[in-house]
Amino acid sequence: MPLTNSQYNALMRVYEEKRAKSRDLANLHYERACQKVPELASIDASISSASLDQAKKLLAGDNTALASLKEDIRSLSDRRRRLLSDAGFPEDYLEQHFECPDCQDTGYLDGRKCRCFQKAEIDLLYTQSNLQDILESENFSYFRMDYYSSDFIDPVSGKSSLDMAKEADRLGDQLEARFGRRLTFGTGIHTGPAVVGNVGAPDRMDYTAIGDTVNTASRLESNAPGGKIYISAAVANALEGRINAKAIGSIRLKGKAGEFQVLELEGLTEGSSGRMPVSEGKKAD
Repeated sequence: MPLTNSQYNALMRVYEEKRAKSRDLANLHYERACQKVPELASIDASISSASLDQAKKLLAGDNTALASLKEDIRSLSDRRRRLLSDAGFPEDYLEQHFECPDCQDTGYLDGRKCRCFQKAEIDLLYTQSNLQDILESENFSYFRMDYYSSDFIDPVSGKSSLDMAKEADRLGDQLEARFGRRLTFGTGIHTGPAVVGNVGAPDRMDYTAIGDTVNTASRLESNAPGGKIYISAAVANALEGRINAKAIGSIRLKGKAGEFQVLELEGLTEGSSGRMPVSEGKKAD
């Protein structure tokens, strides 16, 4: 998913703040070091003076000027490192330090997004998706078979999917009467094998379910009119004798070859919980 302009600008402001923080810290280190070792300031002045002198010679045609400048800077830099070490400072104390040494906190390396920027993109999009903390509670450490209620009653709402569909239909009537617009949603149900667990890249993992079964349920949901529950023939066969459903014919589902048999769930048979047999899956190696 590409970043919007505002998201990109927000990330670039973060990088600007990182560079500013790095500069401020380097300046603070320089002030502290010069207070303890005054000679450091004269060494830096000598480096600046030598650079200017050798630049003039280079412009005048002296081909040895560049090599001479490098030798002068090397000698003065060695002297500075020794002074810092003798004063108890690390040799790189005066260098500017970056969170990402590869791109030096610019976000780009050789004209391309640095790995740190790519990770920042993922973190930003993930945070704004409101899923950042989901893995703390939704993982196999908390998995229990009793999540599968015998009568499929949602523990939060206290309703089954059929109850919620009917309630949404009633709410749609109320909204249409009051505002002239209707709120509706359809539901799709399919059954079969699926891969469930933490899926993604090392930098970002999501607890999710993937596979053809999940895709088919999603396609059924996309085709279901508001207030209706579409189920596959596989679901109807698994719940045979426990539900009332009517065939609505075959439809084409995106990504599926040929026609797909679809039924509409009308309700449960009298005295039935509508429970679908659930089998434990195999743990991936």
